[in-house]
Amino acid sequence: IAVKSDLALFNGSWSSWLNHLQGMMGAQLSQSAGSAVGIVPIHSKQDDVDGTTASSVAKHVTPLSEQELAEIISNEWDFTTSKIQDNFSNGSAFHYRSKLLPLVLESRLSSTSNGSGGGRSGNSNIPSTSERCDAIQTLAREEWENILLNAIFTEPDDQTPWWYHRFIVSWAKPSHGLDDEYESLLFEMADSLRDLLEVEKENDTVGSEEKKR
Repeated sequence: IAVKSDLALFNGSWSSWLNHLQGMMGAQLSQSAGSAVGIVPIHSKQDDVDGTTASSVAKHVTPLSEQELAEIISNEWDFTTSKIQDNFSNGSAFHYRSKLLPLVLESRLSSTSNGSGGGRSGNSNIPSTSERCDAIQTLAREEWENILLNAIFTEPDDQTPWWYHRFIVSWAKPSHGLDDEYESLLFEMADSLRDLLEVEKENDTVGSEEKKR
């Protein structure tokens, strides 16, 4: 998965991660990201003088604070939540959310780092492997419980939530092998999906009996 491979290249620098936004995000967040890293398009003085069309150039301005960057991402995250809850078949919202997911993770890790009081050894701005894995599992569980479970049970025949489910399972898989939290999430998913199958079987049985009458 492209997002997962990009995340593997992340070096712990919030600004470095944002530099990848233009290539991996949709137009809506790309525009926000451009403002976030302090780059705005302007025209050259020659354009103003003779009206000729020239390529835009980039001018660096004061970057936004981490809090402002986090707010942009949070607003986009909430936007996808509302769109998905309005329509579980909204593939664009699910796809956009899959792009936002790693950014939400980094935003949370950055917030945790800033509030850690310097308790980490070495570079306190870089989360430990354990902290990153815990944050990934927490976010994956939230997506399952708050988004996917409702979507799948409401529209079990719709492939859009199933696509996002596969994405979450793959994204959350630890690179060093399965751990207890990830296995627990998989078992919970399996139990819920077995319940869904039972409900679907009962509905098929009732439907068949009604047709015979």
